[in-house]
Amino acid sequence: MFNDLDDFTLFLIEKNILSRATSFVIGGLITEIVKKIANELINPVSKGEINKLKKIYIFDYLNLIFNFILTSYILFKLNKLIEKK
Repeated sequence: MFNDLDDFTLFLIEKNILSRATSFVIGGLITEIVKKIANELINPVSKGEINKLKKIYIFDYLNLIFNFILTSYILFKLNKLIEKK
């Protein structure tokens, strides 16, 4: 059983699977943040719809940033753990 786990760990390291997956996950999180900023901040300002800015909840942005930091950290620690083997 542990031999299979060691083989799997070696596969993840040799093929850079975790690094690539991390890039996709972090890219997705950044895309989500940028889309929210563009749709709720930049677009209304560029169209002169300043009154829409009053309806923005800062906690939504803080939640996205916290999610980004936490997910990035977890992936970093996981990558570090696997590369030790």
